[in-house]
Amino acid sequence: GVFQYISFRSAVAVILALLITILFGRNIIRALQRHQIGEEIRDLGLEGQLSKRGTPTMGGVIILLAVLLNEVRNLKFKKVVQTVSYMPHFLSTVVVCGLVSSLLDPTTGGINMIIKALGAEPIYFMARSDMFRGIYLISGIWQDAGWGTIIYLATLSTVDTALYEAAKIDGANGRQTLFNVIIPNVMPSVTICTFLTLTNSFKLFDQNLALTGGLPQIVDKVAMAKINTTELLALNIYSTYNINKNWHGVAQAKAVIFFILVAVLAIAQQWATRSKEVE
Repeated sequence: GVFQYISFRSAVAVILALLITILFGRNIIRALQRHQIGEEIRDLGLEGQLSKRGTPTMGGVIILLAVLLNEVRNLKFKKVVQTVSYMPHFLSTVVVCGLVSSLLDPTTGGINMIIKALGAEPIYFMARSDMFRGIYLISGIWQDAGWGTIIYLATLSTVDTALYEAAKIDGANGRQTLFNVIIPNVMPSVTICTFLTLTNSFKLFDQNLALTGGLPQIVDKVAMAKINTTELLALNIYSTYNINKNWHGVAQAKAVIFFILVAVLAIAQQWATRSKEVE
């Protein structure tokens, strides 16, 4: 019959699409109305900018830190550096954001005290929407880069030392060894870490809420509505849910759209990075 031409995956996809349409169809339409879709596109743009900058930056810092630690021969120094770099990961995100906010405080923050000592005016970092991407990126790297090196160090320990010796005999320098021996052999770890970094960058909520809360606000004269200039998608869903009970369904519909978006991006990233792995 006709069912023999339908794969299991296709059938599951069709069933899921029907269920989503039945359960969330009306609310998805509300979520895609002019004012709402404008907010979502703007939030998605912010997410994309953070992901575009954050994913390669975070990946590069983690790989660099792992390679440097792997080259350290003083075990005591290596353990100290590893411990110090891992520690921020075990702190609550709220605590990390509190430390960042204190450091950037315009009156008592260490950064602004240095700026004032140099004769310049203090900068209100948290009130400037053009600076929040850098703040999020730096605080995220500080909190998670050390933890990410664990995966790379475990992979580096499995790389055959004969490959390093062969590269040395062939006259390869440090840069050539890094790009032709080390990175190709740690690509499975690159796949995992890139997947985690990419998906997490699209799920920023507690950091967004604790640092800026989506503020500052501006008024959209066309839509006649207030817009939170640093609000990301996860916080937008949360804010929509808390408008009133009539918006709960719209927030759930946004969450479904958000899940599909993250799933598509994660699958695309997996396909892109797996194709570069060494067999």
